[in-house]
Amino acid sequence: MSSDHSPLTRPDEVERIKNLGGNIHTGLYGFSGILTKFLSTIQDVTISLRVYHSNGIGGLNMTRALGDVYLKPLVIPDAEEREVERGEGYVVMGSDGLWDVVGVGEVWECLEEAERTFENEEDIVKNVSIGLTRGAMQKGSMDNITVLCIKISK
Repeated sequence: MSSDHSPLTRPDEVERIKNLGGNIHTGLYGFSGILTKFLSTIQDVTISLRVYHSNGIGGLNMTRALGDVYLKPLVIPDAEEREVERGEGYVVMGSDGLWDVVGVGEVWECLEEAERTFENEEDIVKNVSIGLTRGAMQKGSMDNITVLCIKISK
Protein backbone atom coordinates (compact mmCIF):
# COMPACT_ATOMS: atom_id res chain seq x y z
CA MET A 1 0.00 0.00 0.00
CA SER A 2 2.98 2.31 0.15
CA SER A 3 5.71 3.67 -2.05
CA ASP A 4 9.20 4.17 -0.64
CA HIS A 5 10.40 7.74 -0.67
CA SER A 6 13.67 6.70 -2.22
CA PRO A 7 15.57 8.37 -5.06
CA LEU A 8 16.08 4.84 -6.41
CA THR A 9 12.37 4.18 -6.91
CA ARG A 10 10.73 7.60 -7.21
CA PRO A 11 11.63 9.60 -10.35
CA ASP A 12 9.03 12.20 -9.38
CA GLU A 13 10.83 12.85 -6.09
CA VAL A 14 14.20 13.04 -7.88
CA GLU A 15 12.75 15.64 -10.25
CA ARG A 16 11.34 17.65 -7.30
CA ILE A 17 14.74 17.68 -5.58
CA LYS A 18 16.66 18.59 -8.75
CA ASN A 19 14.20 21.43 -9.40
CA LEU A 20 15.15 22.78 -5.96
CA GLY A 21 18.86 22.68 -6.88
CA GLY A 22 19.70 19.41 -5.13
CA ASN A 23 21.72 16.50 -6.44
CA ILE A 24 21.11 12.76 -6.41
CA HIS A 25 24.09 10.37 -6.51
CA THR A 26 25.73 7.51 -4.59
CA GLY A 27 28.40 9.67 -2.98
CA LEU A 28 30.92 6.93 -3.71
CA TYR A 29 34.11 8.59 -4.84
CA GLY A 30 37.79 7.78 -4.46
CA PHE A 31 39.25 4.58 -3.01
CA SER A 32 36.52 4.05 -0.41
CA GLY A 33 33.88 4.38 -3.14
CA ILE A 34 35.62 1.81 -5.33
CA LEU A 35 35.99 -0.56 -2.36
CA THR A 36 32.31 -0.14 -1.41
CA LYS A 37 31.20 -0.79 -5.00
CA PHE A 38 33.36 -3.93 -5.15
CA LEU A 39 32.09 -5.28 -1.79
CA SER A 40 28.47 -4.55 -2.73
CA THR A 41 28.92 -6.66 -5.88
CA ILE A 42 30.29 -9.59 -3.90
CA GLN A 43 27.58 -9.40 -1.23
CA ASP A 44 24.76 -8.58 -3.72
CA VAL A 45 23.91 -5.28 -2.02
CA THR A 46 22.27 -2.39 -3.85
CA ILE A 47 24.08 0.91 -3.44
CA SER A 48 21.53 3.57 -2.59
CA LEU A 49 21.19 6.86 -4.33
CA ARG A 50 21.31 9.74 -1.88
CA VAL A 51 20.14 13.35 -1.63
CA TYR A 52 22.77 16.11 -1.48
CA HIS A 53 22.73 19.89 -1.53
CA SER A 54 24.64 21.44 -4.43
CA ASN A 55 27.48 22.20 -1.96
CA GLY A 56 27.93 18.46 -1.23
CA ILE A 57 26.24 18.42 2.18
CA GLY A 58 23.84 15.53 2.66
CA GLY A 59 23.82 11.85 1.95
CA LEU A 60 20.33 10.77 2.98
CA ASN A 61 18.87 7.83 1.03
CA MET A 62 15.29 9.06 1.24
CA THR A 63 13.42 12.04 -0.16
CA ARG A 64 10.94 12.53 2.68
CA ALA A 65 11.69 12.26 6.37
CA LEU A 66 11.04 13.77 9.77
CA GLY A 67 14.04 15.66 11.08
CA ASP A 68 17.18 15.85 8.92
CA VAL A 69 16.85 19.64 8.89
CA TYR A 70 20.29 19.99 7.28
CA LEU A 71 18.68 18.82 4.03
CA LYS A 72 15.76 21.26 3.99
CA PRO A 73 14.14 22.21 1.63
CA LEU A 74 15.18 19.15 -0.41
CA VAL A 75 13.99 16.46 2.01
CA ILE A 76 10.49 17.27 3.20
CA PRO A 77 8.33 15.89 6.03
CA ASP A 78 5.11 15.94 3.97
CA ALA A 79 3.19 12.68 4.08
CA GLU A 80 1.53 11.22 1.04
CA GLU A 81 -2.04 10.14 1.53
CA ARG A 82 -3.94 7.35 -0.14
CA GLU A 83 -7.48 6.11 0.40
CA VAL A 84 -8.03 2.38 0.41
CA GLU A 85 -11.04 0.30 1.23
CA ARG A 86 -10.49 -1.05 4.68
CA GLY A 87 -10.64 -4.75 5.26
CA GLU A 88 -9.87 -6.86 8.27
CA GLY A 89 -6.28 -7.90 8.81
CA TYR A 90 -2.91 -6.59 9.86
CA VAL A 91 -0.91 -3.54 8.86
CA VAL A 92 2.87 -3.53 9.27
CA MET A 93 4.69 -0.20 9.18
CA GLY A 94 8.43 0.12 9.39
CA SER A 95 11.35 2.44 8.91
CA ASP A 96 13.96 2.05 6.22
CA GLY A 97 16.07 0.11 8.72
CA LEU A 98 13.52 -2.68 8.28
CA TRP A 99 12.61 -2.32 4.61
CA ASP A 100 16.22 -2.05 3.42
CA VAL A 101 16.83 -5.69 4.42
CA VAL A 102 13.41 -7.36 4.82
CA GLY A 103 11.04 -7.97 1.92
CA VAL A 104 7.26 -8.02 1.87
CA GLY A 105 7.28 -11.82 1.49
CA GLU A 106 9.21 -12.18 4.74
CA VAL A 107 6.67 -9.96 6.50
CA TRP A 108 3.84 -12.20 5.26
CA GLU A 109 5.71 -15.29 6.49
CA CYS A 110 6.26 -13.69 9.91
CA LEU A 111 2.55 -12.77 10.15
CA GLU A 112 1.40 -16.23 9.10
CA GLU A 113 3.74 -17.88 11.61
CA ALA A 114 2.50 -15.62 14.42
CA GLU A 115 -1.13 -16.36 13.54
CA ARG A 116 -0.42 -20.12 13.65
CA THR A 117 1.43 -19.80 16.96
CA PHE A 118 -0.72 -17.34 18.93
CA GLU A 119 -4.46 -16.90 19.36
CA ASN A 120 -4.40 -13.54 21.12
CA GLU A 121 -4.16 -10.55 18.73
CA GLU A 122 -1.95 -8.69 21.21
CA ASP A 123 0.56 -11.56 21.17
CA ILE A 124 0.46 -11.68 17.37
CA VAL A 125 1.24 -7.99 16.83
CA LYS A 126 3.88 -8.00 19.56
CA ASN A 127 5.67 -11.03 18.15
CA VAL A 128 5.53 -9.76 14.57
CA SER A 129 7.02 -6.41 15.60
CA ILE A 130 9.77 -7.99 17.68
CA GLY A 131 10.44 -10.78 15.17
CA LEU A 132 10.82 -8.40 12.23
CA THR A 133 13.08 -6.09 14.24
CA ARG A 134 15.31 -8.98 15.27
CA GLY A 135 15.28 -10.35 11.72
CA ALA A 136 16.42 -6.99 10.32
CA MET A 137 19.22 -6.85 12.89
CA GLN A 138 20.32 -10.40 12.04
CA LYS A 139 20.35 -9.49 8.34
CA GLY A 140 22.80 -6.69 9.12
CA SER A 141 20.63 -3.58 8.99
CA MET A 142 22.94 -0.68 9.69
CA ASP A 143 20.12 1.80 10.36
CA ASN A 144 17.72 2.36 13.21
CA ILE A 145 14.82 -0.08 13.00
CA THR A 146 11.23 0.74 13.84
CA VAL A 147 8.38 -1.74 13.31
CA LEU A 148 4.73 -1.32 14.17
CA CYS A 149 2.15 -4.04 13.58
CA ILE A 150 -1.52 -3.28 14.18
CA LYS A 151 -4.71 -5.32 13.84
CA ILE A 152 -7.49 -3.77 11.76
CA SER A 153 -11.00 -5.00 12.61
CA LYS A 154 -14.25 -4.33 10.81
